[in-house]
Amino acid sequence: MHLSTNDSHELLALLALLAPIVANEIRREFGEGFTAAQFRVLGLLAERQYTLSALARKRQVSVQSMCELVQAMVERGWLDRRPDPSDRRQSLLFLTENGQSHYEATHTHLNQRITAILSKLDADELAAARVALPALRRVLAEAEESSADVA
Repeated sequence: MHLSTNDSHELLALLALLAPIVANEIRREFGEGFTAAQFRVLGLLAERQYTLSALARKRQVSVQSMCELVQAMVERGWLDRRPDPSDRRQSLLFLTENGQSHYEATHTHLNQRITAILSKLDADELAAARVALPALRRVLAEAEESSADVA
């Protein structure tokens, strides 16, 4: 079975519909000044600590852009830095308790919102989504890793 450009178009259309839902939930939890990019950084740091340069590579942005993003989050009390034990010239970024609680609350709200939306699928559509979503996650994660290796 081959995918068509229409399949890709459908996925892009889906993402365009999902993005505002995510943005609204993020704004509801964090306020107007908070961005989806900051939420993604919180999500990465909820999994493990990163140096600024490693985080910039992971997000495929310049170190300077990441530095500005991180500094705003440090000033809000969501992130902090500690010396990297393996390289004293670097700092490890980590979530503060405040950052962790805001991230978890927003993640919970997003899950509830998306669950409510997906509950409108019929049984066959839900079964298809349960097969498709993990596969899409896998190939998109692989594509992200490939892109990060090139950057």
